[in-house]
Amino acid sequence: PYWTSRELIPTYVTLDAALGVKGSPVNGLWFNLSGGYKITENDFIPLGLLMGNGPYFADVSDCKTKVFYGTGELKYDYKDSWNVYLKGTYYSWDGEGPYVSVTPGYEWDVYGLLPEFEINAGVGVKVLDGLKVNLGYECVKRQDSDSYDPISNLYAGADYALLKNLNVYAQ
Repeated sequence: PYWTSRELIPTYVTLDAALGVKGSPVNGLWFNLSGGYKITENDFIPLGLLMGNGPYFADVSDCKTKVFYGTGELKYDYKDSWNVYLKGTYYSWDGEGPYVSVTPGYEWDVYGLLPEFEINAGVGVKVLDGLKVNLGYECVKRQDSDSYDPISNLYAGADYALLKNLNVYAQ
């Protein structure tokens, strides 16, 4: 459930199914191809980002989203000393009630904010025994790319093995 300005509206995922194949044709190289379908009742859509101010949320009691998604991923890990990866996901959305009204007279196309394509790429390097550092980039293209800029996220992080089965990390 999520809180809106008027009431507590429960969000339900009525179906979330995926099917895929994952394999390693050669040592260190992995691929993963998958696809799925998800149905969400009373989907939660924050409008503060859309409006550029305030914590506004859509009244989504009649909003039902359906999405087909397909994902492809490649990862290469060289002898636990470094790795590279590339992952992309395509979304095909279908919704009922795609416009919401927060203020009388204003309607917002909330599906324009949803992702159409995401890509994530990165590299990780072992610098000391137990310590790995990583650098990556994520880009999210939205459904309405004419009205909304894509999201770009450059990140760095580290992972340290404290014990055999206990790691700490920061990103």
